[in-house]
Amino acid sequence: MRAKQKHTVDQDLGRWIILYFDFALQLFLVAAGLWPAIWLVQALSVFADANWKWVLVILGATLTFIYGYFLALLGVRLVTPYPIEGYFSRGAGGKPPREMIVYMVNVYLSKARYFPPWTEMFGLAIVNTFPLRQLYRHFFGPHRKGILTGGLVYIPDPYLVYAGRNVVLGGGALITCHVYDQRGLFVKRVVIEDDVTIGGFSIIGPGVKIRKGAMIGRGSFVGPNTQVGPYEYWAGDPARYIKKIKPPGEAGAAIAAGAADSSA
Repeated sequence: MRAKQKHTVDQDLGRWIILYFDFALQLFLVAAGLWPAIWLVQALSVFADANWKWVLVILGATLTFIYGYFLALLGVRLVTPYPIEGYFSRGAGGKPPREMIVYMVNVYLSKARYFPPWTEMFGLAIVNTFPLRQLYRHFFGPHRKGILTGGLVYIPDPYLVYAGRNVVLGGGALITCHVYDQRGLFVKRVVIEDDVTIGGFSIIGPGVKIRKGAMIGRGSFVGPNTQVGPYEYWAGDPARYIKKIKPPGEAGAAIAAGAADSSA
């Protein structure tokens, strides 16, 4: 008698659905930006009787498109649920958990924010200045007290990242609040306190908490649920405790004392 075959889930079908969602989202956002931009060009074209006037019209249409795009994206964000923190295992036959769908929708919203079409030249400045700054910071994240300074960084789950003041991120750093593998999906927030420095090309995993004044070495991997203490230096793959760091005031006093001793 033939053994009963175990049912498996076609995961490619889910991926195709998510890709079609991304395609539909981009079409909607581009249309939301193009409609007012085209209207502005039509309304002002009668006054554009010189090249410099056409430059102003085109610049105005470009900015109008960008604002329309990001306002429409904000509207989608308001009606989209956030992922739930926790661990969600796969079902029978490797079926992805339902929370995975919500998570992937949020990932594509973040992608639409950080990689918008035709808007790289102004998009970053617009979502980080008035009037969209506070709205995007509140509904999209990262939730922060100051500006995250440094090179190009990757934060696929900004709504679950909480950062303090004077946080410096090296170029190529990745802060992710999820892990998804053959076992299931794990989602948990990342907390970065004040005066933290994260080296370039480092990876910060979900559930990580980095306390005040800590430093992560370049190219380090800080695994899920790691707790980095205040003024500690961690490095490696996986990252481990290396040494204590002197607070800025103490470090400055030590340098000044050494300079005084050398001049005596």
